[in-house]
Amino acid sequence: MSLPNKSEFQCIDHGKFKVTGDITFSSAASVWEQARKVLLSLEEDRLDIDIGSAREMDSGGLALLIAWTRWAYCNKKELTFSNASDTARKLIVTNKLQDLLKLA
Repeated sequence: MSLPNKSEFQCIDHGKFKVTGDITFSSAASVWEQARKVLLSLEEDRLDIDIGSAREMDSGGLALLIAWTRWAYCNKKELTFSNASDTARKLIVTNKLQDLLKLA
Protein backbone atom coordinates (compact mmCIF):
# COMPACT_ATOMS: atom_id res chain seq x y z
CA MET A 1 0.00 0.00 0.00
CA SER A 2 1.47 3.35 -1.02
CA LEU A 3 1.37 6.45 1.15
CA PRO A 4 -0.89 9.30 0.12
CA ASN A 5 0.84 11.96 -1.94
CA LYS A 6 0.96 15.18 0.07
CA SER A 7 1.04 18.26 -2.11
CA GLU A 8 2.88 21.28 -0.76
CA PHE A 9 3.65 24.86 -1.74
CA GLN A 10 7.17 25.74 -0.61
CA CYS A 11 9.14 28.98 -0.57
CA ILE A 12 12.61 28.34 -2.04
CA ASP A 13 14.01 31.88 -2.15
CA HIS A 14 12.78 35.45 -2.58
CA GLY A 15 10.09 35.25 -5.26
CA LYS A 16 10.82 31.57 -5.99
CA PHE A 17 8.45 28.80 -5.02
CA LYS A 18 7.98 25.10 -5.63
CA VAL A 19 4.98 22.80 -5.68
CA THR A 20 5.61 19.19 -4.74
CA GLY A 21 3.19 16.32 -5.01
CA ASP A 22 0.24 16.18 -7.36
CA ILE A 23 -1.56 19.29 -8.61
CA THR A 24 -5.00 17.79 -9.02
CA PHE A 25 -8.62 18.45 -8.21
CA SER A 26 -8.19 16.78 -4.82
CA SER A 27 -5.09 18.81 -3.83
CA ALA A 28 -5.72 22.21 -5.47
CA ALA A 29 -7.65 23.76 -2.55
CA SER A 30 -5.00 22.75 -0.02
CA VAL A 31 -2.14 24.03 -2.19
CA TRP A 32 -4.04 27.29 -2.83
CA GLU A 33 -4.46 27.86 0.93
CA GLN A 34 -0.77 27.20 1.56
CA ALA A 35 0.22 29.56 -1.27
CA ARG A 36 -2.26 32.27 -0.33
CA LYS A 37 -0.69 32.72 3.09
CA VAL A 38 2.75 33.15 1.55
CA LEU A 39 1.74 35.25 -1.46
CA LEU A 40 -0.19 37.82 0.58
CA SER A 41 3.01 38.97 2.27
CA LEU A 42 5.19 39.25 -0.85
CA GLU A 43 6.97 42.40 -1.90
CA GLU A 44 8.69 40.95 -4.99
CA ASP A 45 7.28 41.94 -8.38
CA ARG A 46 8.55 38.84 -10.23
CA LEU A 47 7.53 35.40 -9.10
CA ASP A 48 8.46 31.93 -10.28
CA ILE A 49 6.57 28.80 -9.27
CA ASP A 50 8.43 25.59 -10.09
CA ILE A 51 5.83 22.95 -10.96
CA GLY A 52 8.36 20.36 -12.15
CA SER A 53 8.05 18.19 -9.04
CA ALA A 54 4.32 17.75 -9.50
CA ARG A 55 3.86 14.10 -10.44
CA GLU A 56 0.34 14.52 -11.81
CA MET A 57 -1.73 17.42 -13.05
CA ASP A 58 -5.38 17.49 -14.08
CA SER A 59 -8.04 20.14 -14.69
CA GLY A 60 -8.00 21.03 -10.98
CA GLY A 61 -4.29 21.76 -11.23
CA LEU A 62 -4.86 23.78 -14.36
CA ALA A 63 -7.53 25.80 -12.53
CA LEU A 64 -5.00 26.45 -9.75
CA LEU A 65 -2.44 27.80 -12.25
CA ILE A 66 -5.12 30.07 -13.71
CA ALA A 67 -6.08 31.28 -10.21
CA TRP A 68 -2.44 32.10 -9.44
CA THR A 69 -2.13 33.93 -12.76
CA ARG A 70 -5.24 35.96 -12.01
CA TRP A 71 -3.97 36.74 -8.52
CA ALA A 72 -0.63 37.90 -9.97
CA TYR A 73 -2.37 40.10 -12.55
CA CYS A 74 -4.63 41.70 -9.91
CA ASN A 75 -1.61 42.33 -7.66
CA LYS A 76 0.62 43.67 -10.46
CA LYS A 77 3.07 40.76 -10.25
CA GLU A 78 4.82 38.97 -13.09
CA LEU A 79 4.37 35.22 -12.70
CA THR A 80 6.16 32.42 -14.49
CA PHE A 81 5.73 28.66 -14.10
CA SER A 82 8.98 26.76 -14.54
CA ASN A 83 9.92 23.14 -15.23
CA ALA A 84 6.45 22.12 -16.38
CA SER A 85 6.27 18.43 -17.23
CA ASP A 86 5.28 17.25 -20.70
CA THR A 87 1.89 16.29 -19.27
CA ALA A 88 1.35 19.78 -17.85
CA ARG A 89 2.47 21.41 -21.12
CA LYS A 90 0.11 19.22 -23.14
CA LEU A 91 -2.79 20.03 -20.79
CA ILE A 92 -2.08 23.76 -21.15
CA VAL A 93 -1.81 23.58 -24.95
CA THR A 94 -4.88 21.34 -25.32
CA ASN A 95 -6.89 23.92 -23.39
CA LYS A 96 -5.36 26.77 -25.44
CA LEU A 97 -3.95 28.48 -22.35
CA GLN A 98 -0.34 28.86 -23.48
CA ASP A 99 -0.84 32.62 -24.01
CA LEU A 100 -2.31 33.08 -20.53
CA LEU A 101 0.04 30.87 -18.50
CA LYS A 102 3.69 31.89 -18.84
CA LEU A 103 5.94 28.83 -18.95
CA ALA A 104 9.70 29.08 -18.57
